[in-house]
Amino acid sequence: MSKRHRYLGLLILFGIALFVRLLYIKLYPADYLISSDGLTYSNIAENLLQGKGFITTIRDRDYAVGPVYPLLIAITYIFFGVKNYFAVVLLQAVISALTTVLAYLIGERLFGKAYAWIPYLLMLAYPMFSFWTIYVLTETTYIFMITLFIWAAVFYSQNVQRGKKHLSSTLLLGIILGLGNLVRPILLLIFPVLFFWQWFLHNWDFRKGLRDIILVGLAMSLVMSPWWVRNALRYHQFVAVTNYGAYEFYAGNNPYTVTDDFFVMAAKTYDPEVKARVEKLPVMEQEAEYSKLAKTYILQHPIQCIERTLTKAVNLFWKPLTVGEQEFFKFSGYQTDAWYLVLGLIGGIMGLVQFRRYGFVVLLTLYYSLVVSL
Repeated sequence: MSKRHRYLGLLILFGIALFVRLLYIKLYPADYLISSDGLTYSNIAENLLQGKGFITTIRDRDYAVGPVYPLLIAITYIFFGVKNYFAVVLLQAVISALTTVLAYLIGERLFGKAYAWIPYLLMLAYPMFSFWTIYVLTETTYIFMITLFIWAAVFYSQNVQRGKKHLSSTLLLGIILGLGNLVRPILLLIFPVLFFWQWFLHNWDFRKGLRDIILVGLAMSLVMSPWWVRNALRYHQFVAVTNYGAYEFYAGNNPYTVTDDFFVMAAKTYDPEVKARVEKLPVMEQEAEYSKLAKTYILQHPIQCIERTLTKAVNLFWKPLTVGEQEFFKFSGYQTDAWYLVLGLIGGIMGLVQFRRYGFVVLLTLYYSLVVSL
């Protein structure tokens, strides 16, 4: 197949995915587009366009959030007008469609062209993936970065296994990791998993595995360092990406933690006396105290922490949506969601059987579900 025909084929796949996303957007009224978090991102984008930098002026504190998403919003506002949330959603539809094409490319590398359509169709048809497109939130952009990271990992893996020079693919992995963390910092803790996988790929050659993980870390640090410098100058301390999230961490790791429902700020998953005491502190001291409380609880109750994390992962990630959740997401069909999970289980088994070829996808899935559940 010529390059021209290949690109035309990918363009058709993109067009189909974009059409599906636009149909899904049409199902929702305009007031679905923005939420309180979305207003914060929009406010940062507006301040950026006004020359004030990456700051929030509509909240009770100055939130540091990953700069990539507000920057995308700001660029959208330049071309389509400030607070044009629908334009942001349309951009996210494009990003979501690109993610679906990336799934095809990953499938092509892992399974060959004959089976590449399977991950494409799975990502194309899953309503939960389309749902997040309609919100001015980081989810769509972050899913794209995660998928791009998987593609880069597969590219790197195949270069290593084929004995090819892989310096560029190693650095690319770090660059994408850095950009992904500047959207949402969930992959900051992936280095032990990534090192284990690289060590394994190099046939347990510790030196080669260590060399590659250092290169990934250096590339990631180079991408993220401007943000680190900015945060150090503004907050007079090291802030990797964000300066919030400690309360959520505490809410997931204390005697009152709930394991069978999604976290919401209003949930009473905390000790009232502790919260009353901590909230009297300055904001940044609150973050430090909540983080300290959560870490202390984990260290004092390691077995319970592991059990709770596994329970939360199962309840939140590895069970089909309830009827109420399906109605909210406009997703009809318990069995459909269950089949997606079954296919995921089959994929996990395949990954374990052929770990060298598919193992990283399994490791990343486990890492993500456990870290988010923590």
